[in-house]
Formats: sequence, structure tokens, C-alpha cells
Amino acid sequence: VLLWGEQGIGDEILFASLIPELVQQVDQLIVKVDKRLISLFQRSFDQNIIYVDKNDFVSEEKYDYQIAMGSLLKLFRRRKESFEIHNQPYLKADESNSKRFREQLKKLKCEKIIGISWSSISTVNKEKSFSLEEFILGIYSPATCFVNLQYGETKDEIINLKRKHEIDIIELEEVDNYNDIDGLASLINACDEIVSIENLIPNIAGALGRKVSVLLTHKS
Repeated sequence: VLLWGEQGIGDEILFASLIPELVQQVDQLIVKVDKRLISLFQRSFDQNIIYVDKNDFVSEEKYDYQIAMGSLLKLFRRRKESFEIHNQPYLKADESNSKRFREQLKKLKCEKIIGISWSSISTVNKEKSFSLEEFILGIYSPATCFVNLQYGETKDEIINLKRKHEIDIIELEEVDNYNDIDGLASLINACDEIVSIENLIPNIAGALGRKVSVLLTHKS
């Protein structure tokens, strides 16, 4: 069976919660997803699964049947109770990287380490994004260290926040928050808690089993 990802990378992470059930029902599973997810999925799921970049062509000779990820819901989540039964973490971060990141962050002598994300590139619901200043002033505590999980250009906002309010946002330069999703998962796993708007970050954090607070608009 060929399972192919649809919509964005956040949706692929959500629908991936069904992979462990599907793989038990088939002889061979081929999963076609965003290439940034492949190493994370390889660690997390059945080792016999074959992964393919979603932009690559897969010959019909390679599979007997195909299904979109979102369509798995009608097979495996037909009742509300089925969500509750399978409500557990399903992604596994690289523990060695998480431990290393955690050790770096603990050197800052903070009572709590919170990963943050405040903006989205989505054009569907622009109201869900904040400026960094507005976001951080709503949750700031001097005993807390804030770790940048935001993808995109953030340096100017971080510098301006430091200049205006003397608040530091920690950045781990070795993790590319946009391209290195496996590294980002390890960084999320190293935090005590995540506070984010509705974007990719809560999807990863929830799938890892981390504590997450999600800021939603009234139109969510």
C-alpha cells in the first residue's frame, strides 16, 4: 500500500498518528511524505516501512493500493472513542541530541525552559500570529528561559526585544527550525513546556508527548 501525504507538513504529522495501525494491516507500506520528516518517521515507526520524498514519482508497479493520509480517518477513527483509545505519543526524538540540547539550556540556571513560536506563514488565518514583543510580554517571567522554535527570519525581532525590554530569547544556531525538523523535534523535547500559536510546533510537541499550551483566536 502507498500512503501519501496531503496538505502541509503539520497535517502530515497529525495524520501520521495512524501509521502504526495501518502498517499492521498491510504486507508492505510505502509512505510518501515531506522529506524533512523522513528521518524522524524512520526512528518512530515500524522499521520495515519504505519512505519516499513526496515530490518523487512512485511507479504503480510498486504498490497494489494507494490512500491519502487524511482518508485513514474514515477507516481507523470512526467513533469518538477511537481517538481516546489511541491517545498517546507516537513520535520519538533523537534522545542523544535532546540530552545535549538540554544540558546546554540548563547551564543558563533557569527554573523553567519554555520553547516558543509566535507566528505563521499561513495566509488562511493571519490573525493567529503575534509580534514577538506582544507574545512574550503576555507570558514573561524572569525565572524562565525562552527558546526560539520559530521558523523564518526572527533575528530583528529578537534583537529589538532585547534592546527594548532586556529580555533574551535563546537560539540554538545548529538547529535550522525550518529545514531540520528532526533537530527541531529534539529541541522541543529538551524543553519543559511549549507555548505556541496554532502552527507546526504544537503538532510536533503533542506527537512527542510534551506539555503544550496553544494560543487560539476566537475564529479557530
